[in-house]
Amino acid sequence: MSKSRCFLHCTLFAFFYLVLAYPAFAQEDTGTPLLGPLNSDPLTERGISPRVLDIALFPMSQNIAFEMLVGYQGSGVLGTNRERFRMVYDPDTEYGRDLFIEFENEPKRSMKEYRRGLEVSMGSDYWVRQRLRLYDPDSLQIIESKDGMEVVSFRYDKGQVPTKQRWLLFLEGRVYIKDGVLQRIDFIADKTIEREGVRNEGYRSSVVFGAVPEHGGYVIDQTEEAFSFHTKGGLQHVRTHARVISYTHKKLGDIAWNRMPTTLIAESVIDPETGVAPPALIKVEPDAVTRADLEDEFETAAVARLDLHRTLPLWADDVRKLGFELPKTYGVGVIGMWQSGKFDIFDISVGGFSAVDDIPFIERYGNKVDSNISTVQVRADVWILPFLNLSFIGGRLKTDSDVTLQFTPLFQALYELRTGDELPASIYAPASTSGSTLGLGLTTGFKYDSLVMSASVNYAKTTTNETNSQIDALVIIALMGYDFGDVGMQILMGMQYLDTDRTLSGQIDLGEGKDPLDFSLDLGIEETTFMFGVNKDIGRNWAFSGFLGLNGTRTQLTAMFGYRW
Repeated sequence: MSKSRCFLHCTLFAFFYLVLAYPAFAQEDTGTPLLGPLNSDPLTERGISPRVLDIALFPMSQNIAFEMLVGYQGSGVLGTNRERFRMVYDPDTEYGRDLFIEFENEPKRSMKEYRRGLEVSMGSDYWVRQRLRLYDPDSLQIIESKDGMEVVSFRYDKGQVPTKQRWLLFLEGRVYIKDGVLQRIDFIADKTIEREGVRNEGYRSSVVFGAVPEHGGYVIDQTEEAFSFHTKGGLQHVRTHARVISYTHKKLGDIAWNRMPTTLIAESVIDPETGVAPPALIKVEPDAVTRADLEDEFETAAVARLDLHRTLPLWADDVRKLGFELPKTYGVGVIGMWQSGKFDIFDISVGGFSAVDDIPFIERYGNKVDSNISTVQVRADVWILPFLNLSFIGGRLKTDSDVTLQFTPLFQALYELRTGDELPASIYAPASTSGSTLGLGLTTGFKYDSLVMSASVNYAKTTTNETNSQIDALVIIALMGYDFGDVGMQILMGMQYLDTDRTLSGQIDLGEGKDPLDFSLDLGIEETTFMFGVNKDIGRNWAFSGFLGLNGTRTQLTAMFGYRW
């Protein structure tokens, strides 16, 4: 692992989730039982919403603006690094939610790396906001009660935690309540956890809360976190401290809360056994950034932020403010398609005679055209509306066909009379074409929870090199499937309707000393195919799609590899 990547995850990821707790005025707690103590839990019975268990780690979904000062210290084989920065979250901008970092000094790494961390945090927050809860209600239990101090333990729910946050399942949480007032929540990992590709050993964190007298409920006042990770040459140790500067609600204005002293977190709670402050959950090295350092404001030297305003799709900012996550606006990719099937024959001309305009020259049965079609295309697309995507394609097409014709005795006699050569009753001839394709398409769709649906209409025109003829194709696709969310994968199935026509021309070799027999076939397909496939995100911007189409006469494989931004 590179030093750059290690530093990024240590400084950013540690605090993107440890900022706010649930105040009573934020939103209705639909996960809290209506009856108590019957069908209740230890926190609800004490007037504390269990939502604090989730919001302690994933705060931004509560839509309360905040500013906080963060101190970071890294020590070990990568050397000692100290940094101080301000994190700002604003859910009420003209373009929707915003999260950015203001640095006291010039940042130690590139802005691109910090923006990557911001993007990860925003994406994680979106997926978490789709869940009713993350905590496991059945895990809440009082494990200690003495001298007014109560401790409630809990775990997170395997069925509710998104895949990218599976590390939460290895945390044991403990809620400390003193005389009915929420004090803090401690998190201890009982094994090595992995967050965004970084394996954290010995993970510990504490979140201290402050009560909100005017409106009720709690907000986070301070956080501490410590862990180590392996890198080339040994271990690097990370410790972070943060203190919230302000909270602002869009309707209620500035929010005041009971602040905790600027001491170590664990010192704010009296141990019920000894009657004195217990040792800090996280040991702070002498040269660490201390909480006293977080009392002083600073002038901003640099800012890392995402460009969240969008010109396209139209009305994108309004849609994001409603809480919807939009796909990246622009995309470009390469599409490969292979298709094998039978074409219907609409018209045939052989040796200058037309089966339609002249005389019947082929038997009613036994004539067929089997074709293999392969294409390589470049596709560019843009979301012009939040629900409408416009795409353009261009590329090359190649077909290899096997043509079988059965001639009537009448046509055999006519051909021999005209040319003096005998014509076999049955002819087999291979034929190939190639051409250039241009087309466009429209796609729409929607997502509800994990259900996704999409529909697209595509039209393409191909000009063949051999005959200078045109192939028209109309493709309508309807798909429905399951979105695995933060895994970045969708499983889809549906139907494809294809309507296409083409002209196939060639020559049939009748043997030595005989003139070749010219033929021209007007072919077409109009049928529906069952489709099954997958879409998979690869990293931030890359994606792969693969689909299989089947029916009684046609098999189709389609794959696309693309980049979005």
